[in-house]
Amino acid sequence: MRGCMKLKIILTLAFMAFWAGEGFAQLAQNSWTYAFGFLYPRYISSGISPSESNYGIYHSFQRNFSEHVGLRLSGNYMRLEGKYGAITEKTDILSGNLDLFYYLAPCEPVCPYILAGVGGFFFKVSNAVSPGIPKKFLRDYLINVGLGAEWYLSEDWKLQTEFDYNTPATSRIDGLTSGNNNGLFGGTYDTYASLRLGVVYYFFKGEPSKLCDLYGGVGTGEKKEAPQIDYDRIEDIVKKYQTKPGEANVDYDRIEEIVKRNEPVLPKEAKPNWQLVGVTFDFGSAEFKTESYPILYNAAQMLLQNPDIKIEIQGYTDDTGSDTYNLNLSLKRANAVKDYLVSHGVAAERLTAVGLGSQNPVGSNKTPEGRVLNRRIEFKILN
Repeated sequence: MRGCMKLKIILTLAFMAFWAGEGFAQLAQNSWTYAFGFLYPRYISSGISPSESNYGIYHSFQRNFSEHVGLRLSGNYMRLEGKYGAITEKTDILSGNLDLFYYLAPCEPVCPYILAGVGGFFFKVSNAVSPGIPKKFLRDYLINVGLGAEWYLSEDWKLQTEFDYNTPATSRIDGLTSGNNNGLFGGTYDTYASLRLGVVYYFFKGEPSKLCDLYGGVGTGEKKEAPQIDYDRIEDIVKKYQTKPGEANVDYDRIEEIVKRNEPVLPKEAKPNWQLVGVTFDFGSAEFKTESYPILYNAAQMLLQNPDIKIEIQGYTDDTGSDTYNLNLSLKRANAVKDYLVSHGVAAERLTAVGLGSQNPVGSNKTPEGRVLNRRIEFKILN
């Protein structure tokens, strides 16, 4: 029976993860959220053997000050159980936490985050092992760290999964007056972890964010807005050729010409190199910086919207190190971009990765800022 239940949970989470990965939310510059769901707490460091008969619930309000930073106030109820010999003790915990969030990839349909915070709590131990623990609610404080992810469900709803590690400033929540030396910052404190599974509702959103805009993903170094279709001019054409009220002799060929001329397209004929503006790397690394992901996502969307285009992904480095080392590193960077694009649906046969080392610098290698610019990715359109 227990195995069937675990299988159902796994299948449910897999389905929700698949569903979540199919969407993409409109990001706001700031927002307010409300979240609620279930907790599974468990002792990590204590003087008793932890039980699996633990459970809990939570709800929270959160203020996101930007696309990356938020502050959450949460209320939690948990029941922790454990055994000491033949004695089974139970601890009820009511806690309130204030956590600072940092979202690592806010433009992705699955957005990971990290958090750290403090909280206060009340706890009551039933059937305590140590007789010196009062049979009433006691209060104390805790610190915690965690990591999690929000999974896109709809424009206003997300699935929340999270793991937290908590260190209360007491060694008595397990029913014993002494503990182990495994607190988050040392000391003989009890510690416990908790898993969260719930939903997040975005009940207020500020101005739409431009962080994830499909501004082109690739560019010539200057960020240009896509030209807009002049609908007023189209209307003037209709009025000009109108012969009677309610009738019009419209030059549709001219209208189509105006629309095509103003439609934003990727310039294939010129076959230039296009720098992937904003995709940079740390020194000696082929891993993207956090701010690169929205631009890579936008580049993938552009390629999916232009299925006939084939590109050569050119990786570059600054001039630090030997030519052989830089060529190998730049190829790794190009392959990292290729792998990302393929994972987001771009056909691998449309992509070629090459490493060009420190060739063709776009900044001065004599300054830190210039070297950052030279650790870059460029696209060369092949057709």
